[in-house]
Amino acid sequence: MIPFIGVGSLIGAVVFIVRIFSKKRSGESIKPPLIGLAVCAALLFAMVAVDSSNAPETLTDTRDTQESSNIIETVDSQNAEPESESDAPQDIGETPDEIITLIAGEQGEYGKEIIVNDGTEFREDYYGYFVPGGNYIATNIGAYPTQISVYDPDGLRKTEEGWEEFAIFGDILLLAVGESGSVTIPDGWFIELHEPARLTLTRANTD
Repeated sequence: MIPFIGVGSLIGAVVFIVRIFSKKRSGESIKPPLIGLAVCAALLFAMVAVDSSNAPETLTDTRDTQESSNIIETVDSQNAEPESESDAPQDIGETPDEIITLIAGEQGEYGKEIIVNDGTEFREDYYGYFVPGGNYIATNIGAYPTQISVYDPDGLRKTEEGWEEFAIFGDILLLAVGESGSVTIPDGWFIELHEPARLTLTRANTD
């Protein structure tokens, strides 16, 4: 807005000066107020021009100040000390009891091959699961009822009919779908499962 006022003042001053010289050439007398008005207009234009030239410098100084403040804030944030581990929130959860999953027909971590009646047409082989000895809660997670039998691997005997079978056994459980029961497994003994049985074992609380 101010530059337009300065331009208008300049144009007005030029018009007055031209009229003054025109009157001087024509022999007319020049009134002092006209000369003074022309001079004032020229001075006003000069003042406006000076103010306009200083305005960008003021804006530049303001921008420089803002940029300096932003740089200082960035450096401060980078130099800030990290939050100590003791102050940070910690997710402390309970450690779940170890759960052993047994799937008949799959060796897994505890399965070992058992063979009975070898050399006959009734040969049978399957995985016996030698889990660590202890008291467990057994849960049937399969889709069918299942039987859990605990045997001593050194108790394999032949019957009078000549068939091999494990004669020394421990707990035997029949579990419906989703049902649980307690089972004790002596050290070195194994669990016998037949397909499609699926079972989980959780250490029983003996307290």
